[in-house]
Amino acid sequence: MSRIDELIREFCPNGVRHMELGAVTYENRERNADNNYSEVRSVTNSGGLVRTSYFFENARTSADTRNYKVVRPGMFAYNPSRINVGSIGWLDEAAPVVVSPMYVVFGVDSARIMPEYLQLYFSSGVGRRRIEGKTEVGARFRLTYQSLATIQLPVPPLDVQREIVKVINKFTELEAELGAEL
Repeated sequence: MSRIDELIREFCPNGVRHMELGAVTYENRERNADNNYSEVRSVTNSGGLVRTSYFFENARTSADTRNYKVVRPGMFAYNPSRINVGSIGWLDEAAPVVVSPMYVVFGVDSARIMPEYLQLYFSSGVGRRRIEGKTEVGARFRLTYQSLATIQLPVPPLDVQREIVKVINKFTELEAELGAEL
């Protein structure tokens, strides 16, 4: 059982509604057509959405980024062919960035789900297993937004989501402090 599941049971002893991800998210296909954004990001399994120029030594981006997809604050992005390594990034910064045109970008219905909660869910064991279960295996792994959108996840009330995020972040902080001390 994941920490999220334990906390949901603690905060919502009568259970919570499970919903398809597509009911609380939407695909974003917005392009950088006017070249308004120059910050190009890539998604890694350990760093989330990272500056492509900082992460890769050689150039990985086109000089012309007008076809690149826009990721707005609070949105998620992933490379549908690299999802098998757990690479889903969340933009928790104030300014939009762009990602490769091959990436999938999606936003959340913030009246129903917090991006922080969804990020924790994706990084949990149960979240990773559900993603793996929707991934098409072949010459390359592949996960379309349409497949991702069918994942069922617990969606507690927003106040419970806030508490779960707070508790897990505090726990993670304490784990890091303990690790540093040891």
